[in-house]
Amino acid sequence: MGEKWGNQHNPIIEDPYNYRDLASAKNEVISSDGGSFKMRAGSKKSHNSEMFQSVNLKNVTILSLILIFIAIVSISISPTQFIEISQIIFAVGFFGMSFCYFIYAIKHWGTFNYFLATFMLTIPCLVYFFSTTRISGFTDFLFYFFIGFLIYGIIFVIVLLICDKIRWEIERHLLKTKRYSLDLYPKTSYAVIGIFFISFLVIGLSGPSIFFENVNTIWHSNNVPNQNSGIPFISSTDYSSAIERSIFDYTNLERQKNGKKRLIWDDKLAEIAREHSKDMATNNFFSHDNPAGEDPTARAIRHKYPVHKELGGGLYSEGIAENIGMMPTGNVAGIGYVSNDADSVAKAQVTSWMESPGHRQNILDPEYQRLGVGVAHDGENYISTQNFW
Repeated sequence: MGEKWGNQHNPIIEDPYNYRDLASAKNEVISSDGGSFKMRAGSKKSHNSEMFQSVNLKNVTILSLILIFIAIVSISISPTQFIEISQIIFAVGFFGMSFCYFIYAIKHWGTFNYFLATFMLTIPCLVYFFSTTRISGFTDFLFYFFIGFLIYGIIFVIVLLICDKIRWEIERHLLKTKRYSLDLYPKTSYAVIGIFFISFLVIGLSGPSIFFENVNTIWHSNNVPNQNSGIPFISSTDYSSAIERSIFDYTNLERQKNGKKRLIWDDKLAEIAREHSKDMATNNFFSHDNPAGEDPTARAIRHKYPVHKELGGGLYSEGIAENIGMMPTGNVAGIGYVSNDADSVAKAQVTSWMESPGHRQNILDPEYQRLGVGVAHDGENYISTQNFW
């Protein structure tokens, strides 16, 4: 698939599909393509004050969870509408949840549960690290986990000591409570649930592709049949979804470099793109139009995707834009060596698109808000499709 120069392959990209080229209507812009705990007695007033603080912390946590739930549901039901307000609602909910989580960690520290308090703050940071940094195997994971836990642990022990001191001074001077007035011990079960929930949000916000790629790498590094048997370290099929997310990440990196807003991952667009990539790999063609004569917009309409978009000022667009590319592994002309792993293939493909003016225009177009990526393998090349809205 594609010409070979010596021992090099050529990456192949089709002219980008941008249905702006099809626009001809007047005044229209057509866009493409306690347990209880008893310590030295405190006054009833201080007990009520602590109860009041606990109730407020619980209420803020519940309200924050409701806001996060509302934002996720609204985006799931209507991914192309109210996106900005949904993002604001989610941000407020996430901030409230994180604040309550941090206060709860301080409460655990204040009741001498030092390890759990440190654990509560360290684990989400480690999760963020493994969601943004690729590792090469299980040994790397153990090394970074140990070093990360040590560094983050030391930092958060200092932070918790300072915050607990500040909290104690506020309670002593402003609230007139005694140091050991607590008789309600913060629950360990709530802390454990919080660790899992916050870590889940961190993975989602930082982009799950690298995190799950690392999980895949760790799994395969412990399940390699035979390093000398000629069997690939990871099969092409296993990496398709990881390549999709890596292409998405590299696309947003290019937009960030050029001062453009990040695109949002769209599962429906990814489904449309994946279908087209598989169609090209299976039926041995490379074009924006499939054998049935459907262009990208026609395929989107068949999938009941809302192709109409209001641009403001009486302008609107009808359709979706598309980039397609075919990337071999090995020595690739104009790219260099492309290894058979998700990061290398994705980076090479986006680099290839960015060197083509039309594809670059689609990637950097400020009007686009959402992106779906689909990747398939035809036995020799990785065939990638990007659909923009």
